[in-house]
Amino acid sequence: MLTLAGPVAYSPFRVNALINNINTSVNSSAVIGIRTIYVHYVSLKEHKSLDDDKTAMLTALLDYDSKPDVSDSLTSALVDAVSSHNPSLPDNSYLLRVIPRKGTISPWSSKATNILQNCGLQDEVDRVERGLALIIQVRKGFPLDEHLGSGVFLGFIYDRMTQV
Repeated sequence: MLTLAGPVAYSPFRVNALINNINTSVNSSAVIGIRTIYVHYVSLKEHKSLDDDKTAMLTALLDYDSKPDVSDSLTSALVDAVSSHNPSLPDNSYLLRVIPRKGTISPWSSKATNILQNCGLQDEVDRVERGLALIIQVRKGFPLDEHLGSGVFLGFIYDRMTQV
């Protein structure tokens, strides 16, 4: 499975609304920053790999919307964390990943997989799915992990019926 960072997921307006909703939910002004990107999960067919040309094609096909601004330190940390098995996050930051529920195929996945396969990747790519990654930065000492465990604001981040 390839994990590739994608474009910015939420507009500044939506990020500000999310910050306000979370802060209201935890009865504090603890959240000081949120960055979001889409993440592409590419499932390759068994015993297949991508050569340089196929990798370039896959990257080009998954290049859409606004690229993350990696000059911003929080965004850069998010992009790095998405492709790392052991992410190194800034202090007082939390990484959340939202993916489709197991056993489901999103409409985005159906269409994107069809496009990739029609563009010459049918022998290599089994499926592509899109998830969401968020990095939430809070004020020093605020225990956001306690609130994550209670799920008090998770309804603002993902749809519990279709995502985990």
